[in-house]
Amino acid sequence: MKTERPLSLNINSNFLDSEPAMRLMEIGRTDLFFIYMVLMTHIRRRGCYVELDEAFIDALHLYTGRKHDALRKNIHQLVDAGFFDKEMYLNHNILTTRNLQMGYRRRKNAMPIPEQYRIVTATERRREERAERRREKAIRKEEAATEKNQDKESSTDTPTILAQNLLKFKSKTKTHYLSHELQQFHHQVAGGNSESC
Repeated sequence: MKTERPLSLNINSNFLDSEPAMRLMEIGRTDLFFIYMVLMTHIRRRGCYVELDEAFIDALHLYTGRKHDALRKNIHQLVDAGFFDKEMYLNHNILTTRNLQMGYRRRKNAMPIPEQYRIVTATERRREERAERRREKAIRKEEAATEKNQDKESSTDTPTILAQNLLKFKSKTKTHYLSHELQQFHHQVAGGNSESC
């Protein structure tokens, strides 16, 4: 007969000593720990963030039994206490944290986090800006080289190219005879010059 194993929750032993948890305890809102656990369950199932749309609030209502307005107020209190990134919440109505995102990005088959929802530190932002500047500099350098080659090609005139080709032809054949086409060209040039005189 198979015995049931006890359920193991992934809660850090320092959770109650964290600043956000202490803030909730100070204002007597330890009931919000349950809301936090429900939120984290949904966030981790979806990846590393969740958008607070009506469908998500409906799902939270089913889990908690709380009304939509109360849930929105509870979530706001959790954000204020420091459980979620405040900037993401205010700007995008998204619940996430940097730690959630870092853990998620280490997953083997993790999908990329949309750029607007990715939490970036000042150091990462500076690193990304430097990399972007290097990419732009490389593009400008490549464009300048291409433009220089185009200018060089366009500056070479047709008579010079013809003369160069004739010299190449002469040195390759090592003969004094010109091909039929070159003889015609010579007569045309000579004939054209005699007409103009």
